Amino acid sequence: MTPETAQQEVNILFGFLASYVLRAFTSSAEAWLRRACHVCVCGRGAGEGAILASERGLRWREAKVRLDTSDEVQLICLAAVRLLFWHWMQPVAYALLLYSWSDDAYFGKMWNLQAVLAAAVLLREALYFSCTILALIRCPCFLLIDIAATWRSGARGEAFSCVMMPEKFLGWYMQ
Repeated sequence: MTPETAQQEVNILFGFLASYVLRAFTSSAEAWLRRACHVCVCGRGAGEGAILASERGLRWREAKVRLDTSDEVQLICLAAVRLLFWHWMQPVAYALLLYSWSDDAYFGKMWNLQAVLAAAVLLREALYFSCTILALIRCPCFLLIDIAATWRSGARGEAFSCVMMPEKFLGWYMQ
């Protein structure tokens, strides 16, 4: 194995793992935001002030009132962390991974089935990235959804699709 090949394999592994590691970091960042800034801490009991995935059409002001936060900066911080690490990390990591792999001789062959399928997945990731931008404009409350509270409320289908099929969930949520 040449040093270039070894470096390329390390880059591929790093690109693959980066989105999952940083997504796990999001939970720690949210916990810190809740402790440090009192983001999304409500005094009405567990889950009573949560934004559920089954609630479409919720406006930012309604979410702010429901979460009992007076400082909008706190909600914007929470939304930004979720947008960057939950939603945008996967498409960006995949694009970087594909770019690092694109100079491989096998991948560079014209009409290689693996290259065509990788490009199709890249297109899907780009469409998901675009959907998040559209959702950010139309209904930014999707970034404040509490998945655990949604699961506990009995809306398990919405919680499952929010985690496992986020692009389909966003399409449904924006209707």
